[in-house]
Amino acid sequence: MQANESTILKLLGGQKQFVVPIYQRKYGWKKKNCKQLWDDILRLVNKKDIPSHFVGSIVYIEKGLYHASSIHSLYVIDGQQRLATISLLLHALGDAIEKQGIDSEITKQKIGNYYLFNNEEEEPFYRKLLLIKGDNETLFKVLDGKEYPKIYSKNIVENHNYFKKQIKSSGVDLEDLYAALNKLTIVDIALDK
Repeated sequence: MQANESTILKLLGGQKQFVVPIYQRKYGWKKKNCKQLWDDILRLVNKKDIPSHFVGSIVYIEKGLYHASSIHSLYVIDGQQRLATISLLLHALGDAIEKQGIDSEITKQKIGNYYLFNNEEEEPFYRKLLLIKGDNETLFKVLDGKEYPKIYSKNIVENHNYFKKQIKSSGVDLEDLYAALNKLTIVDIALDK
């Protein structure tokens, strides 16, 4: 086992893919969980002297053999709720940046390229996060900006809409919001096979 302190954005960055094994539970965060996360992030926005905020651990194990020439696939043992929720928030932030047309170093495209997609890859390695089957399809539709499937994950849709609404109604500076997301720390735990 190897454990390191990191930020959730550093963990999501780079060419890799987090895979939630089929035996894991469905995405279960409710609005109250997202509200707590949002309040914690707003505290970081409003009190810039706070250096970080701990959001938990992400535990994973390598999926199969690692090859330097391919995408590094990692099975998520613990932390899928945080990874999925942060992905929804990042997507909502990217949409807000695009809609506001702000001149910023961070753009919707960069957010997608850095944290949501392995942009130079084809399926099945294109997406950074693969949830279990029912949640996966909904997450893909949300991140692609497409119509939801007939049977969709209510929590994914509601939480994505919650973050879009909070970003819009709070009037938070989007660059400050991105800076706050960079302060969300985790314990990055890689398990041996």
